[in-house]
Amino acid sequence: MTHVKTAISLPKLLFERAESVAEEMKITPSHLMALALEEFISRRQNQQLLEKINAACAETPDREEQALRRSLIKQHRQIVGGEWELIKVTYSGRIKAGNRTSRYGV
Repeated sequence: MTHVKTAISLPKLLFERAESVAEEMKITPSHLMALALEEFISRRQNQQLLEKINAACAETPDREEQALRRSLIKQHRQIVGGEWELIKVTYSGRIKAGNRTSRYGV
């Protein structure tokens, strides 16, 4: 990895705390700053992605999307609807599927 040397200004107390943490972690202050900056950038990107997802979910679907959704729901019900008719729960608490009866529905 290529490194770039830069100069930044920090409040003295923050710099002293950073040096102390770097010493505890047995890393250089530069490495600590790089780790902290990577973490900050990652969190910011995640927050921006979450905001985009929330904005997309908040949008009201247009007529075409609503029609597609209704069609998919109808299709789903047709596919799984027949399965529900095959399963009957008897009064003994056993599940009856077709000709088989099992305590666990297997």
